[in-house]
Amino acid sequence: MLRSPLDSLGHHRAATAGVVLALAASMWLVAAVGVAVFQIQQGASTWWASFSPVVYLEGGADSEEVERLRTEIEGWSEVSTVTVEGPQKMMARLKEEFGAEEVEAMGVEASMMPTALVVTPRLWRPKEVELVARLEAMEVRRSVVEVEAPAPGALDWMERGRSVAAGVLIAAAISLMASLIGFSSFLRHLQYRHRRENHLLEVFGASRWALRRPTLIRSLVLGTTAGAVAAIGFLPWVLTVDGFVEEVVGAGAMTATEMALWSVALVALGSGLGAALGWRCSRPHDVGTGAVMESLLEWENEKA
Repeated sequence: MLRSPLDSLGHHRAATAGVVLALAASMWLVAAVGVAVFQIQQGASTWWASFSPVVYLEGGADSEEVERLRTEIEGWSEVSTVTVEGPQKMMARLKEEFGAEEVEAMGVEASMMPTALVVTPRLWRPKEVELVARLEAMEVRRSVVEVEAPAPGALDWMERGRSVAAGVLIAAAISLMASLIGFSSFLRHLQYRHRRENHLLEVFGASRWALRRPTLIRSLVLGTTAGAVAAIGFLPWVLTVDGFVEEVVGAGAMTATEMALWSVALVALGSGLGAALGWRCSRPHDVGTGAVMESLLEWENEKA
């Protein structure tokens, strides 16, 4: 009597659990690293877009010098626009940041405020460090009092973080490949264990689809289960990363719809990988007459 394709999974519970957990862990790792890199990168881009470096000029700078510096900086490839803000506008900015009462208490007047060039950078991530370095180099100019820009060290750490994240993502992809190889080996092992049933089905005229079906069913069950396990472990990770990004750079968290889509995508990925590997491993192999006769004899002996 032919057995259910899933019986073999129950007979190899430890190996089945190991294959499912290995595939789930590797899929979770790829998704977790990918989402973390994406969220942190989005947060860094939001922070960089909201931050405008400021070049403060001395009070006696004439309009020609101010315009010349504005045109020079705006001509850099890393810069989108440069806005000139006079003492009145700088006074308004100071009151907005510290409060009008606090500014009045300090005795600061508009005439004491410098003229400033507010720089709006382009979102060319590899150019961030170059832009900050060029702006800070302007402090040697006589007309430039100070440059307010992110610390180059912080931007260097951002670049290093991206490199580390890329390396971890590659390692996660390699772990996924290793788990898929183990998955395929397990499927082939089960197929070998069921070779006698396959021989008998072939003798009695079973179609190629009928010979493929048991392995496909096993692979789909294993892949879908691994995807579901990965999705369950993925949600707490997303909430942790979202909280970190929101606290550090103030970026928006992932919506519930996006989380649901990621979870569904993981389950679908597991099913797809299982189906693909199952189809590859389930190809019927031509067997010799001796193998078929051996299977028939074993079947007759069991009946006797």
